[in-house]
Amino acid sequence: MKFTGHEVSIVLNFVCYSKQRLEAIQPNASLYAKYLGDYPVLVNYNEEEFSPDISALFKNAGIKNLHFQNDLDKNWAKVTTDLVNMTDSPYILYLTEDMMPTECLADNYFKILVEEFEKYNCSHMALSRISKYNNGSYLKHYHTKTSHLLICESDDSPFPALSLDALYKRDFLTENLKKVWSIEGIPAVREFERLFIRNNGGHKRQINNKITNCVPVKNILIHKHGSRKGCPSGLSL
Repeated sequence: MKFTGHEVSIVLNFVCYSKQRLEAIQPNASLYAKYLGDYPVLVNYNEEEFSPDISALFKNAGIKNLHFQNDLDKNWAKVTTDLVNMTDSPYILYLTEDMMPTECLADNYFKILVEEFEKYNCSHMALSRISKYNNGSYLKHYHTKTSHLLICESDDSPFPALSLDALYKRDFLTENLKKVWSIEGIPAVREFERLFIRNNGGHKRQINNKITNCVPVKNILIHKHGSRKGCPSGLSL
């Protein structure tokens, strides 16, 4: 095991097929170091093209605890599980490469979110495109509202399926990765994101158990095309 004693580890397992895409994700690695710098960052780049560029991007970003590899195995779930197994962290923050940390994460804000995630025994904190889920009519779905998190049970979740960009309980992530173990490449990622949180009548695309689920009040991540200025909970992504 490469990293021990960290409450959270960050995992990325991705590909990049164009120069334009490479340029779009370049600012993100340094923002991991700025806002999430003490957590281990475990990265697999799953393609040969642009591998030297991606490697240099992460290795020069100032990330204190970095593991970078170029494993070309197309079994996304297996390789992701291998990365998780390099750490003993009880919580895993899975990020896709185009999610940009925002200024909301200043002053160790993510640590506050993790503390509440643990306090309320959550298994999944959705982080991708959550702006419509943390305000307005969707607020009725949450049984607990703190200054930082909106919390609900899985059957009351305003979003039906898993968010890939998310904070997970370690075991919850690895158990559900097994559901897409036999699928290779991008289709595995898509199938993982189709795993239902809400009761789906016993359909095979279903998380293993009912969970406590949450979203942050602030949009701590945005897709690259969004603006990083300000942290309104209703930011349009």
